[in-house]
Amino acid sequence: MSATVRRVVIGTLGNSIAPLAALLTMPIMAHALGASGRGTVAASVAPLLLTTTLAAFGLPIAVTFFVAQSPALAHRVLRPATVYTCLFGALASGTVVASAGLLSAGSHELRILLCCSALAIVPSMCTALLSAVAGGLHQWGTVATERLIVNGSKLAAISVLAGMDQLTVGSCVAVLAITPVVGAIVYVPGLVQRARSAPPTPAVDHRALLSYGGRVWLGTLSGVVLSRIDQVLMAPLAGTTELGLYVVAVSLSEMPLIVNSAIREVMFVSDSAGTDSASLTRAGRISTLATVVSAIAVASIASWVVPTLFGAEFTSSLPVCFILLAGVVIGNPGSIAGVGLSARGRPGFKSMSLAVACVVNIGALLALVGPFGAFGAAVATVLGNVVSGGLNLALLQRTGSVPARDFFGVRSGDLRLLRRP
Repeated sequence: MSATVRRVVIGTLGNSIAPLAALLTMPIMAHALGASGRGTVAASVAPLLLTTTLAAFGLPIAVTFFVAQSPALAHRVLRPATVYTCLFGALASGTVVASAGLLSAGSHELRILLCCSALAIVPSMCTALLSAVAGGLHQWGTVATERLIVNGSKLAAISVLAGMDQLTVGSCVAVLAITPVVGAIVYVPGLVQRARSAPPTPAVDHRALLSYGGRVWLGTLSGVVLSRIDQVLMAPLAGTTELGLYVVAVSLSEMPLIVNSAIREVMFVSDSAGTDSASLTRAGRISTLATVVSAIAVASIASWVVPTLFGAEFTSSLPVCFILLAGVVIGNPGSIAGVGLSARGRPGFKSMSLAVACVVNIGALLALVGPFGAFGAAVATVLGNVVSGGLNLALLQRTGSVPARDFFGVRSGDLRLLRRP
């Protein structure tokens, strides 16, 4: 098994932990809280998830990029990135608290929960930086361990609270806000040892770090909108019940992304160290094939899983799930093309495609969520995926001379990747 495939396998195992844990915790929360309570929980943590990525200013991806190019600079890259992250995170926390009244749509309980979840923004952002360093060093086993600790503690806490009949909206929000930070401890020993044994290296250019991060951030801003703003807007536009249905559908539809996410992470680091267009397009084709198979599998069992595990009141989320699964498949080739753009030092082009998709997505959300609820939000998400993926493919073909057609279909030599030393 080649080193690349081994890294993808480890990454896939690590990425599978979160959706599997969600598959176990979601029914517990659904039965304990109901659709309305589950929607309130989602509305409470959505700004946390949104700002944790938004306020990072692209620094985690920039850290991975620079560490992949020069592993000896890992500790020097992390120091300024941490300072900027704490500053940006503090500003984000204040913004969430200040806007809690608007986001809560008049609910006093939701407003308090929004303010409490904002306290976890800075720790969560710092944990993401540690994960970025580990990824740049190809320490995918450590990353997988961190994800196991985070999701295992989340599952354990929710299960214990439910068993004690203490799983309320407030306690659930506390668990979801705190557990993403507990896994950070796995990164500390390695970083300390590397800092002590690292040879003298020149200081990292802060401007280069912020420049790359800034170009990534423009795309991150749009990408987060495509993946998270729907949950932020649904409570005021359609109510928490529709949001509860949508959250269940999203959780199921994200399962086929397990392999895709692992391939994107590994290929970004590998392509940053040295570009290889043939490997990139081959990885894109294999990723799409795996996503198609996974999407069909999820769709085939969803009709049984949703009513059995979540309850009959969540059956209405099935059409939403099917629409989202289609969007995942359609957007897959373009997501790998976006990795190629970023790894080749052109994150601004990927950001441009995401910005255009963001405009399309927001317009569709405002037009469709009100009258169609969760179904309308799903259609808006698919439209955003189509636009983003298509533009990524076109821009990579134009700037990197990588034909868009090479990302589609399955070639006879694709599986040689599994055997390449």
